[in-house]
Amino acid sequence: PGVGHSGRRRETERGRDITIANKMAPGSFVGIFSDIITGGSASAMACLFSNPLEVVKTRLQVQGEMAASAPKKYTGLMDALVKIPREEGLRAIQKGLGPGMLYQFAMNGARLGSYPTLKKIFKEGPEHSPLGNALRQLAAGGIAGAMGAVVGSPLFMIKCRLQTQSSVALDKAIGAGASGRASTMGHQHAYAGALDGLRTVWREEGIRGMFR
Repeated sequence: PGVGHSGRRRETERGRDITIANKMAPGSFVGIFSDIITGGSASAMACLFSNPLEVVKTRLQVQGEMAASAPKKYTGLMDALVKIPREEGLRAIQKGLGPGMLYQFAMNGARLGSYPTLKKIFKEGPEHSPLGNALRQLAAGGIAGAMGAVVGSPLFMIKCRLQTQSSVALDKAIGAGASGRASTMGHQHAYAGALDGLRTVWREEGIRGMFR
């Protein structure tokens, strides 16, 4: 009797493990949801550490955009890392962090969450040639990447505009008429935050503005 009870328990546990594995399989709702959450969360948390460098990179890329002959604000990476918090406060080095984290979550969540399902749709497997599987993986990766780019595009645009938003440049630019927000740091949008930026873009530029 003891052996029979032990055998039934093992069968029950095996059945439960199979049920969980099926629920977590690529293409299942739980599997897709798990891929979205894990992939998106990991990317969003990484943004905490990479965002200061994103702020510096974005500002170095756009400085001189509106006035090419003007002297450059920053001479390089280290100069920007020192000047931004010194002139605008410590929070300035993390400008665009909120939309940046949401962008990473949305973009990588959509990309990583859809890729296993797309591979299943394209029927990648050992029954196909290596070239056939490579083409299927390429198609799945391309579509997954495109989906992530579309989902994340509005957030990426707002992130970049907030990161180029310099309180020093804005103070110097405001009051100069129609072109008053053009500065050596690019156009200064003066958004109060990510939500204000999204609302402003939607109101002033429409749906096309969201996907610039």
